[in-house]
Amino acid sequence: KRQTRKTFLAVDIGTTTIAAALAEKETGAVLATAGCGNSQRIFGQDVLSRIKASVAGTGEKLKTLIRQDILNLLEEIQKKQKDIVIEHIYIAGNTTMEHLYMGDSCEGLGKAPFTPVSLAERKDSLSNIPVTLLPGISAFVGADIAAGMLACGMDEEERPSLLLDLGTNGEMVLALEDKMIATSAPAGPALEGGNISCGVASVTGAISKVRVIGERTIIGTIGNAPATGICGTGVLELVAGLYENHIIDASGQMKEKYREEGFPLARMKDIREVQLAKAAIHSGIELLLEHAGISMGEIKKVYLAGGFGVYLDVHIAAGIGLLPAELEKCTKAVGNT
Repeated sequence: KRQTRKTFLAVDIGTTTIAAALAEKETGAVLATAGCGNSQRIFGQDVLSRIKASVAGTGEKLKTLIRQDILNLLEEIQKKQKDIVIEHIYIAGNTTMEHLYMGDSCEGLGKAPFTPVSLAERKDSLSNIPVTLLPGISAFVGADIAAGMLACGMDEEERPSLLLDLGTNGEMVLALEDKMIATSAPAGPALEGGNISCGVASVTGAISKVRVIGERTIIGTIGNAPATGICGTGVLELVAGLYENHIIDASGQMKEKYREEGFPLARMKDIREVQLAKAAIHSGIELLLEHAGISMGEIKKVYLAGGFGVYLDVHIAAGIGLLPAELEKCTKAVGNT
């Protein structure tokens, strides 16, 4: 008779995508993963839209949607792994997502001085399983980036180092010898497939790899499944390929023959969304370094995190300016931390 394994579920509530990983309690080994789009997107693609919706009276609906998403992922994982007992669920998310999960008022998050109801570790339960919400840092630097700092061992690794958690609410941490400085940049949902014509979250069937050769494309999907749309990494690789093949210029303008109908897989609107995202991330990095009084050349290591970080080509990220070119050689994609 097979022994029932004791496990826990780690959940990352992203603004656009929710990811879950089942891990063995004793070893921490990941046994199964699952992901889905955040159903709260019907109330807006970004954090501020959700805050406004919550304050306007939809807080209970937003709470119900996020809890049902997690329950669906829990059920999906339980079907994959029969001989398990999930003893605990740990949840990390940006501060707004954790507020919405708990049904807290978001009014303080929507206006200066941006005051959260709580940043502390909190307890709850789902499907009779105990839940712990990880503690956050500030109104717009949440538990997800705190978890990332621990996962990357930023307090032990060589410094100065930089952690970039690239999602809809792009959070980043600069670790110096004596302190850490954090901020967030509103990158928008393009990096997770949002606001893109055929955009989807990083789930099975999403186009995650795109190679542009001349004026045709070769694609690869997550799980090698039939294509359902294009996710953040696919969007970035497509834009980089269009630029390298002179189908778009440095301003993002397409060749005249594609301006009306768009290039297969891309339209002008999509390119603008990518430009907005990369401008936010790049600006955030520059402002952090300026605040700390150090240069790009002093950075020893960059951790590139986020659900799509597993698939992202660092060379491509630097090539389109999402990352400063000087940081390419010291950057490591670390997946969903």
